[in-house]
Amino acid sequence: MGRAGRNTVVMLCLILLGWCFALPYFQKDESADASTVWPYTLAALLVAIGIGVYRGKKRQKAIWDSYQVTFDDERITRTQHNTLVLIALLPIGLMGAVYFSTNKIVVATAGTILLAFLVYAFFEIRRNKNIDEGTRKIIWVFPVIAFSIAANILYKLFFNAP
Repeated sequence: MGRAGRNTVVMLCLILLGWCFALPYFQKDESADASTVWPYTLAALLVAIGIGVYRGKKRQKAIWDSYQVTFDDERITRTQHNTLVLIALLPIGLMGAVYFSTNKIVVATAGTILLAFLVYAFFEIRRNKNIDEGTRKIIWVFPVIAFSIAANILYKLFFNAP
C-alpha cells in the first residue's frame, strides 16, 4: 500500500475515532458523563500531535534541503521542491467554528464557506495536472470530510435544541 493509501486509512480511522469520542457528547443521556471521554481524547490528541510534529519537521527538513538559488545573466531563480502553497489556517478555523460553536448563524455561515472551499479545492486539485498523484489520490477523502461537516451543520441547525 502506498503512502496515499496509508494516509487515507489513518484519516478514516481518526474520523471514526473522533465520532466515537463525540457520540456521548451528542447523546442526551445524562448517565453518559463527558469526563470519562476526555482522558482518551486527550491521549489520542497528544499522540496525533506528536506524530504530526515529527512528520512535519521531517518534511520541513526535506524542503529546506532542496532549496536552491540559481544566478543567470538575466535572472535569479529560487527553486524549492515539495512546497505546498495552500491557505491552511482558514479551513481549520472554519472547521473549528462548525464543530465547536453553538451559535446557529456562525455554524451555518462557517459551514457554507467551508463546504464551498472543500468543493472548490477538490475540483481544482483533481483538474490540475501539476499536482503529484499521491495528493490527487488522497483528495478523495474530501467527500467524507464534507459529509461529516454537512451532517454536523444539519444536526446543529435542525435537530439540536436551542
